[in-house]
Order: sequence, then C-alpha cells, then structure tokens
Amino acid sequence: MANLYQSCLILNLALALKANGSWAGETHIQKSAYFLNDLLKVPTGVDFILYKHGPFSFELRELLTDMEALQFIKWNSQPPYGPSINEGQLSSLLQAKFSNQADQYKTQIEFVADHLGQHNVASLERLATALYITKKGFVGASRVGKIVELKPHVSVLLAEKAVEEFDRIQSEAQAKQLIVA
Repeated sequence: MANLYQSCLILNLALALKANGSWAGETHIQKSAYFLNDLLKVPTGVDFILYKHGPFSFELRELLTDMEALQFIKWNSQPPYGPSINEGQLSSLLQAKFSNQADQYKTQIEFVADHLGQHNVASLERLATALYITKKGFVGASRVGKIVELKPHVSVLLAEKAVEEFDRIQSEAQAKQLIVA
C-alpha cells in the first residue's frame, strides 16, 4: 500500500504544477518528481531509470495507482489529450493528516512547479534527460551529444536549449540553497 507521506508529497506536487499552468498528466508528474528527487534531493521514496521518454519511475506509477484507488486523486480525461490529475474525494483528509511532513519541502515543490509547470511533455523529456546525463557525469558540450545519442528524435538545437535551461535551473536551485542535504 502507498506510503501516505509519499502520497501527500506527490499530491502537493501535482497541485502546484496545476497552479503553475501544467496539464499535470502522468508525464508532468514523473518528470517533476524526478527533479525533486534527483536535483533537489527531496526524498520521494521512488527510483528512476532512463526509459522511452526520459527518466521514469515504475514505483511512482504504482504510487499514483494506489493514490487513485484510495481516492486521494482522480484522473480526468479531456480528449484528445491524456488524463489530468485532480484531487480525489479523500485528498483533503490526506493533506490534513500528512501535510506537516510534506510541507517541509514546500519551497522545493514550488520551485519545481514554477520552472516546469509551463513545459509540454517533449520539453520535459529533454530537460529531465539533461539532468539524467549530468548526474551520470557528462559535462559541457558532451551532454548535448549524449542527449542526441540517447534520444535520436531530439535535434542538436533542442538538446542545446535543454542543457542551457537545465543549467539555469540547477544554478538557481543552488543559489537559493534548495538542494536538501
């Protein structure tokens, strides 16, 4: 069963994304949770691997399924788009019980939502992949080449833009001391 603290953290992330103009589909939540987890070191309790469209967590997918079953979230579909996350019937109960724990990362959640909320899924894939390869030790221009190698559908120009934007996000997070020790 889902860890209730984790559920509250992810619910808060999804709501912050929506407040920042995000569709808040699964891809948005996956990539934003990856930034929380791997850039800002917020303990989400899930692991990520490089998958078809960038870093992905099967554990997070399972957590979202559990959250839906527990009525903490619900998915609303608006064709031709995929489902968008919304608060479920019991979301307020979850937040009432666990928001104190999750709120310790409120600043990090808001930072991620502010920086990623307006991105579409293709842009999120590139940004998250830039973070992934940076974590793997690639530096400088080699990151652009690695993105293109891992994601042949991404042009060199878009890979360069993703690396530049990721570097700005990382620098700002460091300057604001948002990386959890």
